[in-house]
Amino acid sequence: IAITMAGGDLPMAVAALPIAAFGHLLAGYALVSWKHGRPKLVTSRSSLKVGLRAATPYALSELIGQIHWRTDAVLLGFFLGAAATGVYSVANQTVYILCAVPHFAGMAVFPVASRLYKQSSASLEALYRTTLNFAVLIGLPAAVGLCLIAPDLIDLAFGQSFADSALLLRFLAALLFIESLQSI
Repeated sequence: IAITMAGGDLPMAVAALPIAAFGHLLAGYALVSWKHGRPKLVTSRSSLKVGLRAATPYALSELIGQIHWRTDAVLLGFFLGAAATGVYSVANQTVYILCAVPHFAGMAVFPVASRLYKQSSASLEALYRTTLNFAVLIGLPAAVGLCLIAPDLIDLAFGQSFADSALLLRFLAALLFIESLQSI
């Protein structure tokens, strides 16, 4: 974003993505080293087999998730062209970013729910009801608010050339509420 706002073009901005990813990798390595000591890479075949076997379900889950979030844009590109896909992608990615909030809220509640599952089903039920109430209390106004500010948000974030995305964003705002419920 900083590169494009400074007058850079699309190839410059895309070229910066691997550099930023490498920076994230270095920051993550530094954080892990600081908190847990320097990581040691193990290269024995047996440890690699165990690691790959343990990581396979997570990798498949991530792959399915990526396909789930990208298939619609690919199909739109084939059927309606690049311009329609661009208009849709702006609205879809805006909702996708906002859906991270309820997703992480659900992840934050999960360890407590796991503990309560073993300890007390009544407490687990109370936690479920409380978090579901919060999801409705926060998710519904957020979705309605997104629907109301969609044209201004699109104009502010993407400019007038993507004004058609505002109508799609209004339709997709319901996904924010649904994700709030689904994450719980």
